[in-house]
Amino acid sequence: MTELTALVGRPDVLRGGGSLVPLGQGYVLAPVGEEAWDEIGAALADDPALAGDLTRFLALLVRGAGVRVETGGRFAYLEIDEGKQSAIVGAGGAVVDAYATELDGSEALVPRSDWAVNRALRDIGVTATDGTDEGATLGLT
Repeated sequence: MTELTALVGRPDVLRGGGSLVPLGQGYVLAPVGEEAWDEIGAALADDPALAGDLTRFLALLVRGAGVRVETGGRFAYLEIDEGKQSAIVGAGGAVVDAYATELDGSEALVPRSDWAVNRALRDIGVTATDGTDEGATLGLT
């Protein structure tokens, strides 16, 4: 499984200085690197309540990715690792939804289209093509 921590959205939603990587269907990816995680860790150390505030957490992720979010469109934060997928869907400065899928064998009971990354990508407008899911369509899973 691919490991990934990144923001995904349309280039008119995710703008600015970070390294935007073009994806299919007109989407871009903004990686969230180690420096961003160091900043998030420091913010959590200063304010442990941040861990329960997805809106503030998402704002730190956006800043850490070196982009700014334009109002009026949706974007997703995606986290994929060996044992879990998680995703937060944002619009403007607000969290719209959040998803998580444990990859421990129990995911076999859930259609792949309902895994966290695919649900979030669908929420921002990605359409699965050629019999694949949304993540595979963009080359992410």
